[in-house]
Amino acid sequence: MQGPPEGDQDRSLGDECPGGETQGNHRQKNERASHGASRPAATGRPRGHGSGPSAMLCHDARARLSRRSVNAAALIGAEYRWTATPDSTDRARDRVPALRDGTTISKPVGLASGWPRANERNGRSTAVSRQTCYSRAVADAPRTPPGIIDGWVNLLRPIPADRSNPAGEHIFARYGQLDWLRHGTRPEDLVAEMDAAGVAVAGLCGEDIPWVAEVCRRWPERFFGIACPNPTGIMACLRTIETCVREHGFKAVKIEPFLWGKPPTDRMYYPIYAKCVELDIAFTTQIGQTGPLYPSEVGRPIHLDQVALDFPELRIVGGHIGWPWAEEAIALAWKHRNVWLDTSAHIPKHFPEPFVHFLRTFGQDKCLFASDWPLLPITRPLEQLDEYAALSEGVRRKFLRDNAINAFKLAG
Repeated sequence: MQGPPEGDQDRSLGDECPGGETQGNHRQKNERASHGASRPAATGRPRGHGSGPSAMLCHDARARLSRRSVNAAALIGAEYRWTATPDSTDRARDRVPALRDGTTISKPVGLASGWPRANERNGRSTAVSRQTCYSRAVADAPRTPPGIIDGWVNLLRPIPADRSNPAGEHIFARYGQLDWLRHGTRPEDLVAEMDAAGVAVAGLCGEDIPWVAEVCRRWPERFFGIACPNPTGIMACLRTIETCVREHGFKAVKIEPFLWGKPPTDRMYYPIYAKCVELDIAFTTQIGQTGPLYPSEVGRPIHLDQVALDFPELRIVGGHIGWPWAEEAIALAWKHRNVWLDTSAHIPKHFPEPFVHFLRTFGQDKCLFASDWPLLPITRPLEQLDEYAALSEGVRRKFLRDNAINAFKLAG
């Protein structure tokens, strides 16, 4: 976890603070009318957040989504299963799920692997422009897990008043999220926020590993586990990792070096890297400035250079962009095929310009979305993406989904 760029640190709840502003509640509105017989609609009623480019459904069906109502999942090419309804509005609403304001839309059911072809029922073309459409209206969508993947969210237990940690409270206070740290998080709140943001899957971290495993069992299609063991007792640490992977299906290990005061090149971590390779799971870590009041030097991205050389089979994800050493992190990710960068705790408004260029161009396969919830509300960075770091459709899909699948070896 790390803090906002200089100049914004004291605006804990204002627009300038990367993590302080709470998410807005924007209702998704759409108009939909079409000819022909109905098709079954998917269940669920996602709430629309974000303000990306307009998503147009096929003109033959005369179905439109307003510019302000694009769900975040649609921004990466998620297909929406929709219902072609009779002209009667009343009968149409009987066939598709309704939002609270009475409008109708169905949930994402998969990602576009191509562009619309002729409708098999009536032969009409549903082709639309690649430049203006980020979703497509087809019923036979591929059954891939839909939506955005958030690479890093957290479960926090309440902290008793007599065990407060000023070093940790510092960064949560600067982001306006101190209540989450003191009172803990509820997985139900996390799932609700994921739904609101169009996030389908998230990498779940927490010091209470049995709790993380329990939540992953409860929502197996929404979370993959990330173990956060104590590396100081190495044999117990390795046994914990083994249990997490063999018994609970965890996909990664997370170690934040500032907590232990030793850089990633310290010999203490090397058995952990070897265990991750053995189990074919990813290793995730904090790089860049340390938001909590600990020394930042151990977070220099260049420390991972030696680790990537020593363990070329180890998939490494460096969190927080590496700021303020973003160019160092970029060089690292470009050099090593097994290194990725995530955007946890950062909003697009404060992405360093070199990182935005890397994300759009020669690093488009090496960057993945992460929020670090609850430090940063999940919806905030997604709502800002178009305005401050607009991406082509293909790059957007990589950033919000595909690169996470590759880094964590998720089912795609």
